[in-house]
Amino acid sequence: MVAGRLLFASILALSQGTLGLAASAGATVSTPFPTSVKLNSTLNGFIDNAQITGTALKLQGEASDLLKDIKNGAFEAGKVSSIDPADQEKIADAIVPLSENVVSLINGFVAKKPVFQKAVLGGSADGLVEKDLRDLKEATDSLGQTALKSFSGTPKDKATSVLKEFDEHFANAIKTFSI
Repeated sequence: MVAGRLLFASILALSQGTLGLAASAGATVSTPFPTSVKLNSTLNGFIDNAQITGTALKLQGEASDLLKDIKNGAFEAGKVSSIDPADQEKIADAIVPLSENVVSLINGFVAKKPVFQKAVLGGSADGLVEKDLRDLKEATDSLGQTALKSFSGTPKDKATSVLKEFDEHFANAIKTFSI
């Protein structure tokens, strides 16, 4: 069951490269979530230059990879029937600070809108970005709702707050690219 709880915690991290979490036995486990780190890195380097279309295609592929990871995470989270209260608290305490990384990734798309508007052979990729953001939001919502089923009390309240924050940032980003 410890492995299930740790997998559960790692999939909720979403945009953090490594999540260190104390396991029941007291060991610290690091679980990578490389697709989000790769996407964030590519997004940060996305500029209007000769490689703009190629980088836009790379971002599209990385967003698709992250979407697959989130969907797989929701599937795996659905397999976890329960988490003891002490581990719930540890997971919630680890997830709350990581939300800044998820928000940073979402906001990164918004900040790069001017570049996306020239990304497809000099034309706008806004529609593609909007679709990616909608798909990522839907998958994140699914993962979050599945995860919430294993929480109770304060950890559930913390996780609910994080999901609400994600929804607000996704809504803003989607609105930005739908204009």
